[in-house]
Amino acid sequence: MGVSANTCFSQEVEKKELTQVISVNPLALVYGTANISYEKALKPNLGVEGEVVFVSQKMADWEWTAFGVTITAKKYTESSAPLKFWYGGGIGILPISAKYTYFDWTEWKTKTETASGTFFSLSGSAGYRWLIGEKFTIEGSLGISYYAGSLTIAGEKLPFGGITPAIG
Repeated sequence: MGVSANTCFSQEVEKKELTQVISVNPLALVYGTANISYEKALKPNLGVEGEVVFVSQKMADWEWTAFGVTITAKKYTESSAPLKFWYGGGIGILPISAKYTYFDWTEWKTKTETASGTFFSLSGSAGYRWLIGEKFTIEGSLGISYYAGSLTIAGEKLPFGGITPAIG
């Protein structure tokens, strides 16, 4: 499971000077994720982004739903925040609920187990944000995220974790 803290399209919030953006990532809908983020330039070369993420995916016998938040600090290589080249890191929390459907051969019927858990993430990425016209931006980014957490299903706690790409 890879949830990215990176955005693709943004809209200007202030008209005089671009110091904050509200972003959505329509490409993430392809893999079952919806997100919205807000970035504020704290200094000419430093921005902080908060993001809300909703995930709904179905993989084989599993159905996942999650709602979480991430916070990312972005260092800009020029005094241009929130535009141009940046690199940074973030942290996140993602509570998850899931359903696992399987066929019980001993009872000859389909059963569904529910699961829940919480995942934490650390990410590092770099990207570039372009201003298009006066109000919109496009951003591309690459990075990696480390996720760790566990799911509890049928009274058993199952640890999960690993490294995933962060593509935005």
